[in-house]
Amino acid sequence: MLPVVASFVSTWIPPFERILLGGMVYCGTNLGIISSNVFTGLIIDLTDSWPMAFYIWSGIASGYCVLHLLYVYSFPAHHPNLSTEELDYLNKFLVPKRKLKTPWRKIFTNIPFWANLSGHTGHNYIFHTLFTYLPTYMKEILQFDITQNGLYSSAPFMALWLSAITLSITGNYIVHSMRCMNPLMFTRIFGLVSNVGSALLMASAVHVGCSRAWTIAFYIMAMAIKSFYYMTININTNELSRNYGGILFGVCNFVGCLCAIGGNAFIGAVTKNRKISEWQLVFWVNLGVAVGTSIIFFILSSSERQAFDYDEEEETPPSGH
Repeated sequence: MLPVVASFVSTWIPPFERILLGGMVYCGTNLGIISSNVFTGLIIDLTDSWPMAFYIWSGIASGYCVLHLLYVYSFPAHHPNLSTEELDYLNKFLVPKRKLKTPWRKIFTNIPFWANLSGHTGHNYIFHTLFTYLPTYMKEILQFDITQNGLYSSAPFMALWLSAITLSITGNYIVHSMRCMNPLMFTRIFGLVSNVGSALLMASAVHVGCSRAWTIAFYIMAMAIKSFYYMTININTNELSRNYGGILFGVCNFVGCLCAIGGNAFIGAVTKNRKISEWQLVFWVNLGVAVGTSIIFFILSSSERQAFDYDEEEETPPSGH
């Protein structure tokens, strides 16, 4: 689904609005996490049935798919309800519909693409660790029951969602209104902060013992900082390419998720004895992954449209892009 969203960002949101609107669009996935964490425990409590939770969420997802098919259009030109003025405005900045051959070799030899892939890998490793194992940590170390677990596990993701909206507005103002930071430095600095800052706070959370309040507070702060990802590393695929943003995102997210799967397997192997010292090792490894991938992203990333994105009908950018 997310590569499709990346394509929509290229075809529907002008470049100067992507920090704001793109950040809001991408962070919407967290509403699903919040809802499932909060209500799944309640559903199981009320029905005394795990299957019922799956039936309900599957039904909601199926309903969304129907609405998506009825009301979502790939390009502004296809939308029946856009006015001529709206369509003309969007066409000035966005990608027209056309058939292009994906330049795989040029993409895979492009350094800023690999930098973005590195940033995505760090994010996915950190995010999926928390998303997958936070309820387990809440249960085994903090001793929350299933209803409390759902509520408190959703709190960091609520912070992530709210912060992403707030910081998207702030980031857009800093870059495009105040002009006190260029897009590349904004992407590099806050992309690094989103990975390293959140991983550091998560590592701190497992060093406060079994204090529920401090642990939850650290996780909430970690995910609030993580929200910078949506307006930096995430949007960066659309900065590198107008035509292949969805493909770039798909590749980066695929590799990042593979690494996250490996990370989850590592966590399962390390935390067999349910000791807090085992979880401390998990989150220090998290921090190491965050630092390594973020340094690569910081040094090698770009916010310029890349040469592989230009077809024969367009003027090629200066060398170095």
